[in-house]
Amino acid sequence: MKTPGASAPDYASLQQAAEWFAVLASGRATEQQRQRWQAWLDARAEHRSAWARVEGINRRLGTLSTEAGQHNAASTLHAATQAVRKRRRTLGMLGTAFALLLGGKLLHGLPPVRHTLAAWRADRRTGVGEQHAETLADGSQLWLDTNSAADVRYDAALRRIVLHGGALLVRTAPDPARRPLVVDTPHGRLLALGTWFSVRHDDGRTHLSVFNGTVEIQPAAMGAAPQRVGAGQQASYTRDASDPLRPLAQPRPQWQDGLLIADEMPLADFLAELGRYRHGHLGCAPDVARLKVVGAYPLQDTDRALELLATALPLRIRRTLPWWVTLEAR
Repeated sequence: MKTPGASAPDYASLQQAAEWFAVLASGRATEQQRQRWQAWLDARAEHRSAWARVEGINRRLGTLSTEAGQHNAASTLHAATQAVRKRRRTLGMLGTAFALLLGGKLLHGLPPVRHTLAAWRADRRTGVGEQHAETLADGSQLWLDTNSAADVRYDAALRRIVLHGGALLVRTAPDPARRPLVVDTPHGRLLALGTWFSVRHDDGRTHLSVFNGTVEIQPAAMGAAPQRVGAGQQASYTRDASDPLRPLAQPRPQWQDGLLIADEMPLADFLAELGRYRHGHLGCAPDVARLKVVGAYPLQDTDRALELLATALPLRIRRTLPWWVTLEAR
């Protein structure tokens, strides 16, 4: 989450932050280097924002705290970042007090927290880079994409799938009991009418792609108009409304086959999609962001995908950290 008033880090600041992180995490940083890092950090708001981004990714991955032999590096980095964390401590204390004031029951009821907790408890989950496929009790087929969470709740009246985050693909089967099959997301309900479709929840929206049959979108807001999406069409929606229909770019889901298929896709968009299947940061320099990518790339081996990409286009792979990778002009 962005801090109000904070400057968005540019590409150069992010790269510098990653390079400084590598120096401090090495455990061999000198006092002069730490002073230069502090001077760099204090020079611009973009530097502090970029450092927070890199530090946040590392914290989520837990690399320094879990890898053997990194104790000294972790201690060095911890000492170096105290100045940054001290500046945020007051705001953090206020946030904690506010959370305590709300109380556990009320906090649990807030929509973003509720969906996060539900994802943790979901009976079907995948990690980053993982996928899951199964045949449900009624014969319908369900696939979960990378970093996704869903619940399957069938009863006597309804076949219900709840997508808490990520993406899923459903191929419905006829039900002898004639129960409707629905997919619920934070933004509304999808009613499947004998169909094959995918649903993806990200960026504050839900995206629906229909490969066969028809799916009806019913946004969650009271009074919002439903919209039917037919085979070969796609649409996005929020709680309030559905966007206009658009044609599908591909006749079948790409990730089900373990491939990312690009047809004149801008490099920045390609890397954003590929980055969903790997840990850490994956980006590119601004001067190559609009290069067009064509071809099929493996999702189960993203390093191999990057190697193929660097062969097909005039790019080089820059690995500042094991989990910080950028593509630049060769």
